Amino acid sequence: MRYLLAPDSFKEAASAQAVAESMRRGVAAGDPGAECRMMPLSDGGEGLTDALVQATGGELRSEHAHDALGRPIITRYGFLGEGGFGTSHDGENPRTAVVELAAASGIERISPTDRDPLAASTFGTGKLIRAAIDAGAERIVLGLGGSATTDGGTGLARALGHRFLDADDCELPLGGGALPRLARIDDTEVPDDVRNIPIVLACDVTNPLTGTDGAAAGGGGGGGGGAGPHTRKDGG
Repeated sequence: MRYLLAPDSFKEAASAQAVAESMRRGVAAGDPGAECRMMPLSDGGEGLTDALVQATGGELRSEHAHDALGRPIITRYGFLGEGGFGTSHDGENPRTAVVELAAASGIERISPTDRDPLAASTFGTGKLIRAAIDAGAERIVLGLGGSATTDGGTGLARALGHRFLDADDCELPLGGGALPRLARIDDTEVPDDVRNIPIVLACDVTNPLTGTDGAAAGGGGGGGGGAGPHTRKDGG
């Protein structure tokens, strides 16, 4: 018997690869002659980079960044292998990098006692995108799940050159809590390589940010891999 083992991760418990390995051991125990193929998956949250890089024979890269609270970390992004993620309109394969918001700005990196979605920022994810562009990326696949933030991507954009200003033209602090004071966005310092690169967003839900059932109330603002510890994956 042949088995295809294609699980997602178990949030804050086990990676998709670890889950697949456990499934393989369980199948082997019940069917010693089984032929198992493991294909870990991701819904746009944690594990997206590993899943796509492994599926396409790509390359993982380590990079210095910051977590959602601004603490220095070393995390990873990846480049897809040949033929990964389709082709461009002219028939060529653009060099495609995959970045997960969860890798730098994810809720799994923040202990429950330290989680502060109004102060948390996606700035570290922007640093990963900048690193991928500097390394030759011609397109970005950005996984949105597993976020610890509610800043609407403003931290990410700030790392790429945008400025977010209040009515007095003072720059807002990082984090979603400052956004009610936003009066103007200045993109004059955004470099051309950022303006011109296509970014494909990977997520599996439409999750409301605000309200009693929104992602902010649950502890984060993510999409594909779940927004926080108390939000539902159906977006409610």
